[in-house]
Amino acid sequence: MTVAIEVLLKLLSGLEADQADGTGKAGDEASDFVQQLPGPRLGVGMDSCVIPLRHGGLSLVQTTDFFYPLVEDPYMMGRIACANVLSDLYAMGITECDNMLMLLSLSQKMNEKDRERVMPLMIRGFRDAAEEGGTSVTGGQTVINPWIIIGGVASVVCQPNEFIMPDGAVPGDVLVLTKPLGTQVAVNAHQWLDQPERWNKIKLVITKEEVKEAYQEAMFSMATLNRTAAALMHKYQAHAATDVTGFGLLGHANNLAKQQCSEVAFVIHNLPIIAKMAAVSKACGNLFNLVQGTSSETSGGLLVSLPREQAAKFCAEMKSPNAGGQGPAGGAWIIGIVEKGDRRARIIDKPRIIEVPPRGSQVANQENSPAPTPAAPGPCADIMPYLGNEEAVRELRRALSNPNVQSDQLRYRNTVLKVIRAMSQGVDVSGLFSEMVKACASVDIVQKKLVYVFLCSYATLNPELSLLVINTLRKDCQDPNPMVRSLALRNMSNLRLPSLVEYVEKPLTAGLRDRAACVRRVAVLGWAKLHNLQPNSEIDAAVVNELYSLLRDPDPVVMVNCLRALEEILKEEGGVAINKPIAHHLLNRLKETDVWGQCEVLRILQRYRPQSEDELFDILSLLDASLVSHQPTVMAATLSLFLHLCSGLPPVCLAALERARGPLLAACGSVSRELRFTALCHIQLLLRSLPGLMGAHYKRFFCGYAEPAYMKQRKMQVLVELVNDDNVGLILDELKGYCTDVNTETAQAAVSAIGRVGRSYSDRCLEILTGLLALKQEHITSAVVQTMRDLVWVCPQNSHTVCLALEGCEETLQDSQGRQALLWLLGMYGEQVAGAPYTLEVFIDGVRSEASVGVKMELLTSACRLFLCRPAEMQDMLGRLLHYCIEEETDMCVHDQARLYYRLLHCGIEETRKILLGRRSDPSLGVLIGRPAEPVSQWAPYFNTLEPLRQDGAAEAEPASRESPRCVPCEAKNSRDLPESLSSHMEPDWRKEPQCSGGPAAVQPPGVGTGLSLSSSPTLTPEEFERTWLRLQRLPPDAGRREEQHLCLEELIRSAVVPLCSPHNLQAALQLLNIQMLAFTPPHTLPWRVYLYTHTQRAHAGHTLVLGELLWPGETQKEGGAEPEEEVRVTLRQQPPDDEALKGFFSILTTVLQTVSSQGE
Repeated sequence: MTVAIEVLLKLLSGLEADQADGTGKAGDEASDFVQQLPGPRLGVGMDSCVIPLRHGGLSLVQTTDFFYPLVEDPYMMGRIACANVLSDLYAMGITECDNMLMLLSLSQKMNEKDRERVMPLMIRGFRDAAEEGGTSVTGGQTVINPWIIIGGVASVVCQPNEFIMPDGAVPGDVLVLTKPLGTQVAVNAHQWLDQPERWNKIKLVITKEEVKEAYQEAMFSMATLNRTAAALMHKYQAHAATDVTGFGLLGHANNLAKQQCSEVAFVIHNLPIIAKMAAVSKACGNLFNLVQGTSSETSGGLLVSLPREQAAKFCAEMKSPNAGGQGPAGGAWIIGIVEKGDRRARIIDKPRIIEVPPRGSQVANQENSPAPTPAAPGPCADIMPYLGNEEAVRELRRALSNPNVQSDQLRYRNTVLKVIRAMSQGVDVSGLFSEMVKACASVDIVQKKLVYVFLCSYATLNPELSLLVINTLRKDCQDPNPMVRSLALRNMSNLRLPSLVEYVEKPLTAGLRDRAACVRRVAVLGWAKLHNLQPNSEIDAAVVNELYSLLRDPDPVVMVNCLRALEEILKEEGGVAINKPIAHHLLNRLKETDVWGQCEVLRILQRYRPQSEDELFDILSLLDASLVSHQPTVMAATLSLFLHLCSGLPPVCLAALERARGPLLAACGSVSRELRFTALCHIQLLLRSLPGLMGAHYKRFFCGYAEPAYMKQRKMQVLVELVNDDNVGLILDELKGYCTDVNTETAQAAVSAIGRVGRSYSDRCLEILTGLLALKQEHITSAVVQTMRDLVWVCPQNSHTVCLALEGCEETLQDSQGRQALLWLLGMYGEQVAGAPYTLEVFIDGVRSEASVGVKMELLTSACRLFLCRPAEMQDMLGRLLHYCIEEETDMCVHDQARLYYRLLHCGIEETRKILLGRRSDPSLGVLIGRPAEPVSQWAPYFNTLEPLRQDGAAEAEPASRESPRCVPCEAKNSRDLPESLSSHMEPDWRKEPQCSGGPAAVQPPGVGTGLSLSSSPTLTPEEFERTWLRLQRLPPDAGRREEQHLCLEELIRSAVVPLCSPHNLQAALQLLNIQMLAFTPPHTLPWRVYLYTHTQRAHAGHTLVLGELLWPGETQKEGGAEPEEEVRVTLRQQPPDDEALKGFFSILTTVLQTVSSQGE
C-alpha cells in the first residue's frame, strides 16, 4: 500500500530540521560547511538528492528505492527493481551511474529449494539491468524477512551541467510522458485470472488473452530503462522532469509543480494507457482511479517539461528505433501544457485516453511491421496504409525548415502546396505537423487556407501535437481581415479535440458579436460543434440567449445557422422553442434563404401550433408557393408541414396531396437516381391514403432497362398498388417481361408482384405463373412456387389450378425456400396431386444429404399430412423418415419435431388429423376489397424522413409470410361470466381449457344458453359464402327436405359509431369469438355492409352454419328535428335450424357491436 505523498513529506520534514538545528558543535560546523558549498542543492521531496561536494564543483546525486515483488518472473522482477532505482537518476537528466548497491530481503516462508532457485534469478536480473545502464553492482545488504523485498541505491558524482534541476518549467512549455500508464491495473488483472469473484467484475470489458498481453506489456515497460529519455532531455533543452511511480501521474505532477521557480500550473489533457486498462479500471469502480491520475505505477516513464517547439521532435526521436525507442509502447506522448498558475497540477474533466497497444498484439505488430511506407509518428493512431516514400517527406521537411524558403513568400506557399498535394495523393505527411504549424504565421491567406486544411486533416492522428497550434489560431481570431478570422474560428472548432475546448470558447463568444457576417456564421456553428463534442457539458444560458437574439440577424445564413445550432445545443430540452413572433419571422424570411435553409426552417416550424384557424390559413397561404416548388426537397418539406398543421383537417390534407402530385411525378423523372428512389418511396406513402392518386400515370412507373435493381423493385411495388380493371392487362404484361430480367432478385420480385395482383385477378396471374414454370429457370421456378403457395393461402379456390402446375417442377428447384414451398403445397393439397407421394419419396431418400433444417422440418410435416390423406402410399416412406430423424438426425429441432409427430400418431388418426389438417388458408388476409385506405395521420410523421426508404413496401403490401404458413393450435375458451367489455386490443379473461384442434378454437360464449360454442372452422371461401347465401335467400324457411330447412332472423341494432370505425378493429373483435368477417366496404362508403359467418354447436345438439350481413344505409333523420339515428340492420341465415343457437349468436353479436361502438366514441 502506497503512503500518501502529503503524509510522507510530513514524516520526512524532520530530517532537514535536524541538520539545521543540531545541538553539537561539530554538527553545527559540518552543517554550516555543507550549506556554504557552491552549486545546486536538492533535498527531501524529489526523486534524488543533490549534494555539493568539497571537490571542485562536483555534486553527489543519490537515490534509493525498494518494493515487494509484482510479477511472477523473478528475473524480470530483478530488472524492474533496478530500472526503478535508476529511473530517479534519469529524471535528473543523468545518463551515467557510478555505482549501485542492492537491497534484498529473503522470505522466511520460502524453503531452501525455492530460495536457491528464485533469489539467483532476481539478483541476475538486477545485475543485467545495471550493466545495461552502464554501471555495476558493487555490494548491498541482505536480510531475512517475512516478505521478499528488493531494491537498491544508485549514486553518481558529476558536474552541475550533467544534470537538470527539476525547477525550470515556464508557461508555454509542453508536458511529455515517456511510458504508458496502467501497469498496476494490468498486474492486478493478471492476478485475477485465478480469482473468479474478481474476474467476473472485468470479464465483460476484456478477454483473458488481452489481459495476458497487457500484463506482458506492463512487465516489459517496467523493465525498460529511461536512459534514452534522459539523454534526449539535454538534447531538447528540458526544463524539468520527474519519474511517475507510486504516487501516480497526478501525484508526481503536483510534486513537480511545487518545485518550480515560476508560478506555473500543469494541465494534463491526454492519458496514454495500456490498451483496455482504462475500461478495466472503470469496471472496478474506485479501486484504481487510473483516469483520475492517482493509480500507482512502478518504474514508470518520465514526465518532462519541454519547450513547445522541441516537444514534437523529442517524441519523434523517442519513437525512432535508432534512438532506442521500443515501438508504439516505447515512444513518448504530449499529454499537457504548462500555464500560469498556483504551482499545482490538474487533469481536465474528460481527458483523451490514448490506447497503447501491447507489444506483440495485432495492432502493435501492424504498426511495427516493416512496410514500404512509414507509419504516422502519432502514438496509437489507427492509420490506413499510405502510398508514398520517406524521402519525399524528408525533402518537404527540409524545404519547410529552410530559412531561404521561408523568406520567399511564393516559394514558401508552393512548398506548402506540395505538402497538400502529397497528402491528397495518399502520402503520409503527418510528420510535418510541427513545420506546418509554423507556416500558419503568414499574412498570405491562401497559405493559411492550405495549412488549415492540413491541420484539420491530421489533428485526430496527432492529438498531442495539436496543442501546438492553439496559440496561432487564437491570434488569427483577432486578425483585422474577417476572412482570416472566420477561417481561424472554423478550423479551431474543426479540430474536434476535447482537450482544446477551453481554448475555443472565448474566440467563439467574440465571434458571435463580430461585425462580419461570415465570422458570425462560423461562430454560430462552432458552438454547435463544441456542444456535439461534449454533449453532457452544462449549457451556457448566456450563449443560448445570444443565439436566440441572432435569429433576427440581417444575414439569412446566420439565422438558419442559429436554428441548427440551437437544435443541437437544446436537443435534450426538445430543440428550439418556437412562438408566434419567431414563427412569423421565419415564414416572412423564408424566400431569402437557400434551399437548405428553407428545408431547415420548414422542418422546425412543425413544432408551432397556430392559435386560431385564421392564423392557420394565413400560414398555409404563405406556404402555397413552396408546395409546388421546382425543388423537390423544398416541396417535400412544405408538404410535411402542411400535413402536420392540418392533421385535424383531412380535406385540406387530401387537397395538399393532390397538389403535390405533379412535383412528385417530376421528381420520379429526375437525373439523380437517389432522388428518383426517394420520390418513389414517398409516393408509396401517399398511395396508402389515396390509392387512385397516381392511377392515370401508371406508365410513369414502368421500369427502364438501365435502371438499377433496387429502383425496378420499388417501381413494381408501386405498379401493384395502381392495378385496376382498366390497366390490369397492361401492367401484368409489363411485369411478365421483368420476370426474365438478368438480375435474379429483380426477376423474383416481378414474380412476387404478379402473385400480389393475383389476389384480385387470379385467373390471369395463374396463367402467367404457369407459363413461367415452363422456362425451367431455377430462380424463376423457386419464386413461382413460393408465390403460388402464398396465393393459395390467401385464395384457396385456386388450389386446383396450382396443383396441376406443380407436376415436374421439383426437378428445377434447388434453393431451400422454393423446396419448402413445394413441400407445403404437397402436404396441404397432396390429394389433388397424383404424384405427390413419389415426389416426397425423392426428398425422403435424399434427407441424409439435405443441408437445410427448414426443408427437413417441412418434409416431416408434409409427409405426416399426406399420410393422413393417402396412408397406403405413404406408410413405408413416413416410417423411414421418422426412423432417420429420431435415431440419426443431429439437429435437435428436427429430432424433437419427429418425436412429436411419432407420439401424436400414437394418439390416433383423428387426434393427428385435428392438429395437422387445420385450415388451409387465412381468410383474414384476403379481404375482397383489398387493403383499405389509411388516414393520412397514420404515416404523416414519417413523410420527408428516411423511414420510407428503410421500409420494404412489398412486406407491407403482403402480410402473408414468406415462410410456409403453419396451423398453430389454439386453446378453447369458455366461461360462465360475461366480461365487462369486449375490446379488439384485449382478449377477454375467460377460463381456458386445453383442446387439441388444428383449426381455430371453439369458443363457448358467456351467459347465453348452455354449452353454446362458436368456431370459424371449416373455412368458407367467398364463392362458397355467396352460393350458400343466395340459395338460402331463395328457399322458404319451412322447406320440405331437412337439408333445405333454415332459419332467418332480421333485427336492428342501435350502434352509433360502428359504421365509422376501422373495419380492422371490428374484425379483430369478432375474431376473438371466432366470428369470421369475409368482406366489408371501406369506411365512409354508403351503403355500409359487412359479411360474416361462424359455426355454432350446443350441448346435445348438432353443428349449424350461420351466415350474416350487417347493413347501414346511412343516417336517418327523426321526426321533429331530433338527432339522427344510426341503426345497423342485422340479417342472419342459419342451416340447419336451431332457434336457441341462433338467438344466442345474435346476443353475442349485439354485445360485440355495442362494445366496439362505445370504444369508438
